[in-house]
Amino acid sequence: MFRLKSIILFSIFHKIISTNTFSSWIGRLAGSRGIPNWLLAKVIRNYIRFYRIDMTDFDIDLETIKTFNEFFTRPLKKDARVWGQGVCSPVDGRLLCFGAVEKGKLYQIKGISYAQDILLGQPGLTHGSYATIYLAPGDYHRVHAPFDMRIEEITHIPGELLSVSLMNVRHIPALYNKLERVVLSGKNEFGVFHFVFVGAFNVGSIKLSFMEEFVSNHKNIREIRYIPTTVEISKGAELGWFELGSTVVMMTESKLFESGLEHLLFQKISLGQTLALQ
Repeated sequence: MFRLKSIILFSIFHKIISTNTFSSWIGRLAGSRGIPNWLLAKVIRNYIRFYRIDMTDFDIDLETIKTFNEFFTRPLKKDARVWGQGVCSPVDGRLLCFGAVEKGKLYQIKGISYAQDILLGQPGLTHGSYATIYLAPGDYHRVHAPFDMRIEEITHIPGELLSVSLMNVRHIPALYNKLERVVLSGKNEFGVFHFVFVGAFNVGSIKLSFMEEFVSNHKNIREIRYIPTTVEISKGAELGWFELGSTVVMMTESKLFESGLEHLLFQKISLGQTLALQ
């Protein structure tokens, strides 16, 4: 009953105020330096307690933080994660789905498929595999390269900013194709790859570490943007970050994610953890 009531109230609220507008407001608030220090400290302490965040992993001084975003996008300590062999997880998160690309479709969860060309804003892979990882609000929200990358194009697809909670993933068809997305496309030793940042409710923006001027969730950006680039990113290097929780989708022409990940499905995985050996 409580969950049903929450869903109804959420739906009514966003008939009045769009999720994009509300997320933009939250983004501004999270980046504001006008919040009293005592209030910001209290919010952060409660957030850490609620999500059970182990702060010993992070290189940040909570006493000097000026905005909530400084806390949320906190960097890891140098040796907090160990990178394994092969292709590794680009984030701390939870593996939701993996498998072969079938007839141009991917699955957001078992039984619910969606079209990859809509996800990517361009023709997708004719063959290959994918893996989808969800980042919860308490997770580390910087994203790193799971393998060596040569990025040749950035595709920015404006869209809605809805919750990517497990409940929504299980019940909203083609959820990811409705959301704002940033797609990094290129080639490497596995052939063509696409790496997708999927925006979500309360994600004020998606940032790219190698392109400071990149802007997402902006009211004046309504059309798909294709941005050519030539950027070499080594495995483990930072790609960007989310400002509040979301999802990443990795796609490659190889069979890397086609099988062998069953034991990790819906389990917590760590940045740098081996997902597939080459």
